[in-house]
Amino acid sequence: MIRTALFAAFSLCLLLPSAAAFAQPEIVKDSIYFTLDDGIMTPEEMEEEAQYVYGLCNRNPFQNQYFDCGCIAGDFLIQREKLGPMVLQDDIFTAVTSGPNARCANAPMIANLSYNNCLDFVKIAGISPEETPAFCKCAANKAAVDFAKTPKLDTTFSTSVASNALIYCNDPQKRSRFMNRGSAARLN
Repeated sequence: MIRTALFAAFSLCLLLPSAAAFAQPEIVKDSIYFTLDDGIMTPEEMEEEAQYVYGLCNRNPFQNQYFDCGCIAGDFLIQREKLGPMVLQDDIFTAVTSGPNARCANAPMIANLSYNNCLDFVKIAGISPEETPAFCKCAANKAAVDFAKTPKLDTTFSTSVASNALIYCNDPQKRSRFMNRGSAARLN
């Protein structure tokens, strides 16, 4: 009886297709992918590429926290239309996330992440509970503002910005000056 049950289970396994047979490898849709059919990139293909870039950004936990993926896709499309199909996708992506014209920082999310990290930091840094809200608000806003000035898709850079904000806001005079600036210089 056990032998029959095992044989039936084994036979069933052979008849069922594996999940791997259904899994399709994700196609990398680089610049060449969008010109393969006819050697040119139509406006529709440029839009499709920008949507693809949006999806890549949105699935990346670092990118979608530090950058507005919709903004990146829009800037990417503008650059693709301006530069044409011969410029590599990666070069355009780097320009819109780290170049001098990069402007898609997700400042509210950066401030939120920085504030939460600051709350963890104060536990080990010896900041008094009374000072914690002002200190962390300053550090969060300073990190978001500084990152937004020169956004760069680089974890070392984002860590450096956050660390510098903590150091800056640890000085009560600097903290006060920064927090008393207009809302253009900080987030609320």
